[in-house]
Amino acid sequence: MAKKTTQQNKAAAKEPDIVEEAEVVVDADPVSDTSDADPALPDADQQDSAEPEAPIGDTTPDVTPEDALTPVEKPRSVFAPLVLGGVVAAALGYGAATYFNMSNAPETPDFGAMIADQAAQIARLEAQIAAVPAAVDIGPLETALADAQAAITQDMATLGGSLAEIEARLAEVEKRPGADGTLSDTALAAYERELEALRAEMAAQQESVRQMAEEAAAQLAAAQSETQAIEQDAIATAQAATARAALGRIQIAMDTGANFEGALADLQASTEMDIPQAVPAAAGGVATMAMLQDEFPAAARAAMAAARAEGVAGETGGFGAFLRDQLDVRSVVPREGDDPDAILSRAEEALRSGRLTDALAEIEALPEVSRAALTDWIGQAQARADAIAGVEALSQTLNQN
Repeated sequence: MAKKTTQQNKAAAKEPDIVEEAEVVVDADPVSDTSDADPALPDADQQDSAEPEAPIGDTTPDVTPEDALTPVEKPRSVFAPLVLGGVVAAALGYGAATYFNMSNAPETPDFGAMIADQAAQIARLEAQIAAVPAAVDIGPLETALADAQAAITQDMATLGGSLAEIEARLAEVEKRPGADGTLSDTALAAYERELEALRAEMAAQQESVRQMAEEAAAQLAAAQSETQAIEQDAIATAQAATARAALGRIQIAMDTGANFEGALADLQASTEMDIPQAVPAAAGGVATMAMLQDEFPAAARAAMAAARAEGVAGETGGFGAFLRDQLDVRSVVPREGDDPDAILSRAEEALRSGRLTDALAEIEALPEVSRAALTDWIGQAQARADAIAGVEALSQTLNQN
């Protein structure tokens, strides 16, 4: 009995150790279960089944033949309930951690292995790049890309058409009346949108038409103004040409002594210039320079005779004066002096040189009786001189315009 009691006490002394170890295993199970990524850690069932076995082996008492023969009341073991409780707690902890994601401690990656793997990949890529030829023909790629873009464009156009058709159908559906024959708010809104769009389109078209009309009116006005300017320039050019032609005809008529009334009428119709009165006065014809030159000697002799008769010829008495008076002699070479013979000699020289105005200026210095004898010739010469002066003034005006 003393020996049995000793064995029971040993067993009782071992049981608290077993309970403590089982509790430790139960508390450690959730931690080991949350780190499923580490294959080196054993499963929770293995830990629960493996860790309690060591104390069992240690707590087994040494049985002697004498004790075996003695019936001893076997103590009730608590190991099985503890193991079962540990397994259940581990399963519940693992499930809760998985469901609620209670484990926030990520597994620390193996950076050394990752760096080595990346280095190997970089080495392989460098080898592939080195193996690529220097010149790569990307023509097929460009062709394929162009084909793809064309296909995408065609697809987009098709989709756009489909979308427009769908929108049209939706608008048609929106505008349909309800079952009771009335239009819904959606249909009314659709019609209002369509009316607003039509109004906006009509307003835009009206504005465009107005702008086009204004531009056309401005262009027409500019064209008309330009046309009028061209017409006026053409008319002015034609009138100037007609006036020059008429003036040329008048000058020719003066040189020939012909009538230039028709040319004068054309000149008056083609210009608004003031025509000197001497020109129309000579329209019936003027004496030519040749006529005035031919008639001057006889007129000069008559003028000298009148001067001698009145004693204003400036000649001294004597036989020479007598001969000149009897023979009606006068000087034909220009000479200096203020007597009638000298004046007439210079006038005739100017006339032969075509200087009609100078000749008339010389004649103005003659005595009154001598000028009276030259009245007809002076009238013809003055008419010609005045007409020529008027034509020259008209010619200068036309050339300035």
